[in-house]
Amino acid sequence: MAHVDFGIIPDSCLHLDFHVYGWPCEEEQTVSICEDDDIVLAWCNQSIGMQAFAGSLKRPLNCIDYTGVTILPPASLPQLLEIVLPDRGKEENVPRLIGMIQEAIKNEKYMIVYGI
Repeated sequence: MAHVDFGIIPDSCLHLDFHVYGWPCEEEQTVSICEDDDIVLAWCNQSIGMQAFAGSLKRPLNCIDYTGVTILPPASLPQLLEIVLPDRGKEENVPRLIGMIQEAIKNEKYMIVYGI
């Protein structure tokens, strides 16, 4: 079973290329969704058109990359929240992810999605 990790990117790491430097978040600051790959795959499909970046703020992207590293800017997080909210009861970590997204929105932070 694969898993997809979500985290809030520390401001000091925004300049990094995460394809090269890897995961910037402490494990306790991440949420893994791994019970049902179909949930995350559906979120990725629903994210088409969402402003995002592929591993670095230098590579624009227009969705969440299920198998790669995606950076989501603060402007995209309300849309991510709308995508995730309907699934809050389908996987045990989704409520934690919702809280993380809300925190990132409140603090205008970037998020990272580290795919399978």
